[in-house]
Amino acid sequence: IGKQPKTSILNKPYTINKLKVSSLLIGTAKKDTLTGTNKIDLIIGHKKKDMLTGGANKAADIFLLSIDQLGKRHADVITDFNGKHHDLIALDRLDFPRGSKSKFKAVTSRKQLNKFAGKRVELIYAQNKGKLYLNANGTADDFGADGGLIATLKGKPLLEKNNIKYLELLAPSDFAV
Repeated sequence: IGKQPKTSILNKPYTINKLKVSSLLIGTAKKDTLTGTNKIDLIIGHKKKDMLTGGANKAADIFLLSIDQLGKRHADVITDFNGKHHDLIALDRLDFPRGSKSKFKAVTSRKQLNKFAGKRVELIYAQNKGKLYLNANGTADDFGADGGLIATLKGKPLLEKNNIKYLELLAPSDFAV
């Protein structure tokens, strides 16, 4: 796993769900370890399987996931997700055009996971394993060719629909250069 990429400070805070994000960490094309600051961070892995960790305080962190990172070899690992600290999983609205109308289901067994993989539920969280899946096949079996594991949440934390937000991507002008 690679070294910590540079942290970018935003020119102006970017508000996501009433959280004022002041710094941005973006992974490289390699496997990276991204560790947040003591502020509210937006942490974004890249194409490889990255380790994403929020800051050492109780400030909220936002972990932006991409459908470009599907599967065991590419899905990011979030080491310290905590909904009680208002941490969020963020997904791009371009990938999820239904946004907050996208269906989410938390399950606790393989049997439930398979059941909901055959329904119109776009995101399925297997809490017993800490695995978040994208279900891209509608009502067909399995997750479809464009679906699969999107992230692993270490410690199998509670994840609810209100911990997931759908965002328009940031513009380059939002970042300090």
